[in-house]
Amino acid sequence: MSEGAAARRGRPFARAARRARLPAAAALLLAAFFASGCGEREHKRSIVLISIDTLRWDHLGCTGHAAAVTPVLDGLARAGTLFPNCVAAAPLTLPSHCTILTGQLPIEHGVRDNGSFRLPEGSATLASELRARGYATYAVIGAQPLAPGCGLEAGFDCYDYAVLRQPAGHVRLDERRADQVTAAALAALRGHEAGRPFFLFVHYFDPHSPYAPPEPFAQRFSPKPYDGEIAFTDQEIGRLLDGLRALGLLEDAVLAVTSDHGESLGEHGEEAHGFFLYDATIRVPLIVQDPASPERGRVEPAQVRHQDLRAFLAARAAGEAYDLTQPGREGEPALIESLYGAIHCNFAQLRGLRNAGGLKYLESGAEELYDLDADPGEAKSLAAEGDARLDAARAALARALAGRRAAARSGSGALPGYLQTPLSPELITTRSAEENRSFPAAPAWRPSIEALQDGIRLHEAGLFDSASARLEEGARQDPHNPALWLWLGLALRQAGAMERAREQHEQAIAALERALVLRPDLGQARDLLIHCLTQTGRYQEAWQAGLAAEEAGTAGAKTFEAIGKLLLTERGQFAAEDNPLHDQARGIHYLEKAVGAGDAPPDPALEEYLERCLQGGSRR
Repeated sequence: MSEGAAARRGRPFARAARRARLPAAAALLLAAFFASGCGEREHKRSIVLISIDTLRWDHLGCTGHAAAVTPVLDGLARAGTLFPNCVAAAPLTLPSHCTILTGQLPIEHGVRDNGSFRLPEGSATLASELRARGYATYAVIGAQPLAPGCGLEAGFDCYDYAVLRQPAGHVRLDERRADQVTAAALAALRGHEAGRPFFLFVHYFDPHSPYAPPEPFAQRFSPKPYDGEIAFTDQEIGRLLDGLRALGLLEDAVLAVTSDHGESLGEHGEEAHGFFLYDATIRVPLIVQDPASPERGRVEPAQVRHQDLRAFLAARAAGEAYDLTQPGREGEPALIESLYGAIHCNFAQLRGLRNAGGLKYLESGAEELYDLDADPGEAKSLAAEGDARLDAARAALARALAGRRAAARSGSGALPGYLQTPLSPELITTRSAEENRSFPAAPAWRPSIEALQDGIRLHEAGLFDSASARLEEGARQDPHNPALWLWLGLALRQAGAMERAREQHEQAIAALERALVLRPDLGQARDLLIHCLTQTGRYQEAWQAGLAAEEAGTAGAKTFEAIGKLLLTERGQFAAEDNPLHDQARGIHYLEKAVGAGDAPPDPALEEYLERCLQGGSRR
């Protein structure tokens, strides 16, 4: 071990008591100018920020993955600086992007999950800061978690979100492919005013599950479709950069490429991401190419953090220097969290600190401690062995959380304004370690996660009876887990539709109602419930569920679609009586609301159905 590493291990969380992160304002004041001096400071430089959703740090050619076909990103790394040890704040799309663009941690900006949260109005982001400096600001979004309404759109002149919407009752995320994202980004910049600086944020979603790259990548990467999605995205980033060069917009721009989080790919019993905070999902690549920097092809192994990226890019836009590695050298750890398991499955909250010296501490009621230098796969926790560093790590996390807990307490501060739909306060109030111990801790989650993953995999394969059986088994073992009940309801409904079986629809209704008891905000369960109630002839119950959501202000496009189809149904598939609520005019009204809802772009299939209804062709 080097002297530097030994010194870092001697004070694993020493600076966490003083502060958990370098304030952005202070960092900007302390940053030195580049050698070119004040001349560069007066020059506004354009910024291009590319986010590749769900990209593991170790699945690029430049980070040593032998199966990777990523010539564009590898070339950027050779021409700039590669930071392979960048730490995301959370393994979830919206919270992580809010941290990247605000410089705040989830506990500070208040966005703790996708869907139910939004960035508060008036939040200062990189986009709003640069727009105030006279920049044109563009964003092109690849998927539903960053849809308009998430709060990030407020800082952009153009926020392009022409994403294909899934039908009502489905739980898969809306998205669009990388080639469509690239085309939209280039279209947005073609009319850019010459000479005006710009900020372009491009979000690619393809590496997110399910992995289904287009040809020729599908055949070439058939054993490893995740790598195929990355290769396809790499190709499209190359097309984007070529297009920007052709427009004369890249020569003086600072380019940063990163990911919001990684993907477990089966490690630690997790196939995707969200539940755990192991490096498979919390460590991401960061590549920076800066024409003003003389360094080329540098690999910086030091730990850097997403929370410092906003200040870094704002400084480079002004021609100022900013050292992303400085917080780690000063002993500041990365504070990480995931409330996904707490919100969706009624698990304990999971949070931790990752130290630049290679030590990582996780707390979820139970404790985990890893020496990443000796155990990069986090296979053996040192917590049970009474490691001498455990007390310092535990105290450092408690101090870091205490410094931010006041603003995140439910019923005070700005937190209620963060929520798009109501969540139980105990889910999102940052708990003490003692409070957290009353919930299932991370080491005990795996049977429930495996049941959920198995059920989803079987469902996506069209094996709805098998999916139902596996999910029912999981729900019996973990009856307080709303995610298991939601997916059980979906699988039973699909099985019933395939077999034209009323009994399975009734079972689906019971499962969805159970999910809503456990999590009343679960809009996916509510919208699916409206469909199931309609098909079984329980029309009034379906109407009351939709009306309650509309009156509460939690109804979105899929809710309006479900209400519209309820009103247009003459008799449900398994109903003995005609629908007394049948009303062509009102049904069309709700379909029109669904098509025009701001939380999702129109669905072509829904538009076609609406057109048939307008022409008098509606049946059921």
